[in-house]
Amino acid sequence: MSILINNNMEVDGIMLDSTNYEFMQALAIAEATDQNLYLTGKAGSGKTYFLKYLKKVCKKEMVILAPTGVAAINAGGQTIHSFFGLAPSIYVPNDKRFSDFIKSEDIEKASVLDNYNFSSEKAQMICNLDMIIIDEVSMVRADLMDAIDMLLRMYRRNNLPFGGVQMLFIGDAFQIPPVVEKKDSALLYRFYESEHFFNSRVLRANPPLYLELKKIYRQKDRAFIDLLNRVRVNEMRSEDYLTLNSRYDPRFRPSEKEHYIMLVTTNKKVLAHNNNRLFELPGEEKVYMADIEGDFTFRDFPADYELHLKEGAQVMFVKNNWDKDYYNGKIGRVVAMDGQQIVVEAEDEDGDTRIINVAREIWEKVEYAWDEEAGCVKETTVGSFMQFPLKLAWAITVHKSQGLTFDKVIADIGDSFAAGQAYVALSRCTSLDGLVLISPITPMSIRTDPHVVEFSKTESPEDDIIEEICEADDNDLPNVETVDVLVNVLRSLDEERIRYVTKDTAYSLIKIPADPDGYFVVAITNRFCDPNDIDGFGAFEIYHSESGKTLLFHYPYPDEEQIVPGENIYTFISDPIPMKDILGNDYVYDKSKEDFIAITIFHNLVKKFQDTHEICSIAEALGKEEE
Repeated sequence: MSILINNNMEVDGIMLDSTNYEFMQALAIAEATDQNLYLTGKAGSGKTYFLKYLKKVCKKEMVILAPTGVAAINAGGQTIHSFFGLAPSIYVPNDKRFSDFIKSEDIEKASVLDNYNFSSEKAQMICNLDMIIIDEVSMVRADLMDAIDMLLRMYRRNNLPFGGVQMLFIGDAFQIPPVVEKKDSALLYRFYESEHFFNSRVLRANPPLYLELKKIYRQKDRAFIDLLNRVRVNEMRSEDYLTLNSRYDPRFRPSEKEHYIMLVTTNKKVLAHNNNRLFELPGEEKVYMADIEGDFTFRDFPADYELHLKEGAQVMFVKNNWDKDYYNGKIGRVVAMDGQQIVVEAEDEDGDTRIINVAREIWEKVEYAWDEEAGCVKETTVGSFMQFPLKLAWAITVHKSQGLTFDKVIADIGDSFAAGQAYVALSRCTSLDGLVLISPITPMSIRTDPHVVEFSKTESPEDDIIEEICEADDNDLPNVETVDVLVNVLRSLDEERIRYVTKDTAYSLIKIPADPDGYFVVAITNRFCDPNDIDGFGAFEIYHSESGKTLLFHYPYPDEEQIVPGENIYTFISDPIPMKDILGNDYVYDKSKEDFIAITIFHNLVKKFQDTHEICSIAEALGKEEE
């Protein structure tokens, strides 16, 4: 049997972190259950990556929706309003636009079918959906959420919440809130406790599972992470204000090579600052016009329709292109321009300067349709927007910075007016040292909606999450069995990880080193009953009997082309795992104790598939002989 090495799953230039337990739990809920889920997390916790990863691996019939055109383009989906044909409006409980029959007193004689008359193809698609993902859900109003629920119930002829379709809500309620125009507020608050999606009637009566991603990737300093969390929930201490305001420098003016970006609260400030800085530069100003085809309205533009630049202008990339080493939010400076390309100087992760030749990129606007022949949801491109993926970036609004990461930030947020605005601005920065404040932070700057704070206290207990996963219908779980497990312990990372994998060597060791600072390598061979229907992920847990310590690892299942033809076999080979991670730095072998290491294999976190095998005694692992 040949070995197939599993390349760690990469999506949008980011590798899957298989040690992120909450991430893997959320995947299991999404893939193996039909439970509705609210997936949240602090800034920089990987919510966007989760969406892109799930879209790549999940086999369910799904659509991705978002509250705004730009958010929909970035998520690779469609706006809520366009998908459901909902005009911008206020929707109230018992709204007659959603009636499934015509009332005798109704002069207009209108029902839901008159107001939302979907084509047969659209209606069939809605009836066949397994999952709807709503990204940036913090910007979705309660009345819009109820409208979605009512339409799904009507068209699916199913009175379960959302017509029985699984809903996945992704976002952070502590960040950008929904917009409520003054003219709508009196009517909205007559029916709803707040404008937030979680105060919709459907979600108050049927709360989704609530799971928070705990691991933070944007910041590394634990003290800064903790400070940002106190900003997020408005539990600031006096010393926190002192720490933040130690970065206050109203006269700060960065050098041209430092690539600071200013975050401000209004578009007016952004335009004024960027135009002034562009005007100050010598040389000719060039204007690059976007090329638009099909259905692409102004509200959907993911970049500037007219891009005004000069050599020396500070710019920000607004699209990911990992092959060319730029990503959404990367800062650089224009050093040359012509009609076909713009040359940008930027720093890499090591702080070294590099030159990037930037060509025009294409953004596509998609709509969903039902493919009758294939029996599945298909994405149809209905419009395209082609422009250089750059924008002037001496300053941007806090709102536009959501989801972005910067090493150096100048924050002008003393006059923040919306809940969560200060938190979004401060949490864009990777470190406290990279932050400069040109207006001081006061208690008035930190605004948190009390409804959001109360909602945050309803996070689902971990036992409830695990219970839902373990109660998943067997038909929704991967049809896979583990047939071989092989463990090798290396003296150094230079040694060959696995020399061979055959059925005869299952649950055995290739070599036993005498070095306690060695490394585990685990090879797990799985047989997939149907290579055309592979969902989910595998996992293994290493257990140390003496300390009771466990290490949990996850790995993605393969693509169909990685399966050994005819045998339906695939072997995952782990990266080397330091033995001290399970034994501890201070481990001392005690031959009087029955001390061993064991491994547990399971799938999609569902341990009813488990088989536990003793790998070896610690005496063997450390090369000691029994006396």
